[in-house]
Amino acid sequence: MYLKTGLLCLAAAAGINVASADFMVYTEPPIPTTAIPSFANPSDAAAWTTSVFLNANFAYNRFTSSLGAPYKSSQSSAASEIAAFVATASNYSIPAAVTESTTTQTFFGVPSWYSALPSGARAFKELQVQDQFSIVRGVISARQTTSSSSGGASVPTGMPFVRAEFGVMAAAAAAAFL
Repeated sequence: MYLKTGLLCLAAAAGINVASADFMVYTEPPIPTTAIPSFANPSDAAAWTTSVFLNANFAYNRFTSSLGAPYKSSQSSAASEIAAFVATASNYSIPAAVTESTTTQTFFGVPSWYSALPSGARAFKELQVQDQFSIVRGVISARQTTSSSSGGASVPTGMPFVRAEFGVMAAAAAAAFL
């Protein structure tokens, strides 16, 4: 149980790279605890989690790129709304990282100022989280289908554009540094 909680914290802290992101608000774990296989070796568990997020990161970046100009326009509009809100919301304590495009501030729970965001910006941020969760769960689902047919809980490589060898190598490299 503690291993799964640790993996969830690691996974959420690692986050999925969101191009030009300012912040993400997670109110639930990105990987459902019921979806995490049991591993005898903690480094195998860390490798599995890392692989899920590497594959999901690639998938999310590819997904948002495929949305093209309309997505970029929505992203820019949301960023502008958020920046304007932060500049005038003196009654809230909002971290500076919320408006930085080079970092992604992660909140594990809804900050007090979040509900006061302009509705369009808030809807965009919530859609980003929904898309991320959908992609993470798709990676896990594809892997569970593969591992159940092979009888093991191996490293997820469920996205068709991410070669299986890369997922395994990335997980092994990440495990070496964790």
